[in-house]
Amino acid sequence: MRPDPRRAGGFTLLEVLAVVLLTSMVIGLSLDFYIEMSQRIARATEFTREIRRATTILDRVARDFEHAILLRKPPEADPLTHPWVFVAESRGSALGADRIKFSALGQMPASTRSHASDFAVISYLTRSGPDGGVDLLRWSSPHLPESLDREFPLPEDEGVQLMAEGLADFGVRFLDAAGEWIDRWDSSTLVDSSELPLAVEIHLALAPGEQDGEPDGLEPVEYSRTVLLPLRPFEPEDLTGAPPGGEGQAGAGEEGEADGDPLPSAEEMIERERRLGIEEDGR
Repeated sequence: MRPDPRRAGGFTLLEVLAVVLLTSMVIGLSLDFYIEMSQRIARATEFTREIRRATTILDRVARDFEHAILLRKPPEADPLTHPWVFVAESRGSALGADRIKFSALGQMPASTRSHASDFAVISYLTRSGPDGGVDLLRWSSPHLPESLDREFPLPEDEGVQLMAEGLADFGVRFLDAAGEWIDRWDSSTLVDSSELPLAVEIHLALAPGEQDGEPDGLEPVEYSRTVLLPLRPFEPEDLTGAPPGGEGQAGAGEEGEADGDPLPSAEEMIERERRLGIEEDGR
């Protein structure tokens, strides 16, 4: 039997079209799989980057709160001349106080070669960012004011630094002696006179990401960190010499001069507080 001469020359048009169709389907499926995997990797990378960003911000703020200190106002002292204060208030943040001001001891000097004090007055505040988000600012000063100063620095003041931009929200809540979390604190008032909160809860919300320049529609992701304040407020007799960074505010010496004893270091103050706690527990 002789072969069909029409098939001796190669494939038919139908066979070629079938091969092209199958090849297109395989390439299409592979391309869809590749695009989906690329999107998943991009989302995972973005998620990891946001976690690292949130962790870095929370670590920095928590480190400042861990070193917060407060000197109790002597009963006979004029409240307006007592410069030590821990004050916080909210201007509209849904997460708590967005303006906080307090003193801290144990801050790393700007230069390890300098003999700068490790004391600082620190303030955190927020402002509206150009893209509609929230910018977190930090301000610090190595000196106590000469009198009670409950005012917060302005974003354009000297010493204000940008810590993070484009946040969805930022706020801090405080644990009081009654075990309640509140979003305000003022150690200069009668209610919380010369007292620190037992703990602070730092909240941070990051704005949702974008896909192709458009918001992806996801809700802001919230992160939080709880910090126990390790130091309780000091009594005036616990400190010797002038307050850190202060001028003209010496202790019991004559004509405003200290007795000559240097101010205890951060480590000495922490150890002193620890010993006082042990003595009180043993009573």
